[in-house]
Amino acid sequence: MVWYQKFEYAVGHWLQKTAEHVFGCVLLFRGAALMDDNVMKRYTTKATEASHYVQYDQGEDRWLCTLMLQQGWRVEYNAASDAYTNAPQDFKEFYNQRRRWGPSTMANTIDLLGSGELTSQRNSSISKPYILYQIISMAASILGPATVCLMISGSFVFIFNMDKNLALVLAIVPPAIYLLLCFKLKSDTQITIAAIMSILYAFLMAGAILSII
Repeated sequence: MVWYQKFEYAVGHWLQKTAEHVFGCVLLFRGAALMDDNVMKRYTTKATEASHYVQYDQGEDRWLCTLMLQQGWRVEYNAASDAYTNAPQDFKEFYNQRRRWGPSTMANTIDLLGSGELTSQRNSSISKPYILYQIISMAASILGPATVCLMISGSFVFIFNMDKNLALVLAIVPPAIYLLLCFKLKSDTQITIAAIMSILYAFLMAGAILSII
């Protein structure tokens, strides 16, 4: 689990953060920026709506950086810096972390894109290529689950010589059922089911890779 996160952090910092830096600003700080108008005051706003809980409380550092960018500050990527983090050691902790990070990232990106015109006027670092990059990143995040389902469906057809329609149904139904169960089951039960499904999908994705090769 820790090795995987090391790889993920390496990809995130060497590729994603550098791309954001080249196109505009990094979404993930200076002391003076905190005291600027509409930064710390808005940052300490109490969440009252569902979207607020996702954006304000699930990824505080990203929310703070979004506010600073909207106020005109530039956040840069420093390749020479060292970072330390306490990475999750087990699946439950990892799953809960990513369940917070995913919606928070999307909420802050949507907020930034929604105020893109005003933010670009205040912040010269927010360029059109940067906005386009965020739009493409958001689209990829939304289409990602569907893409995985199509890949798994293709692996069913390739490996088991299954009918395409049946393969598509088998690829879509399990995540759809899990989505519905998340509205009814307790958090610990959700994580247990997610762990079992992750093992199964690891084998399915291995089959999908073989079908591509």
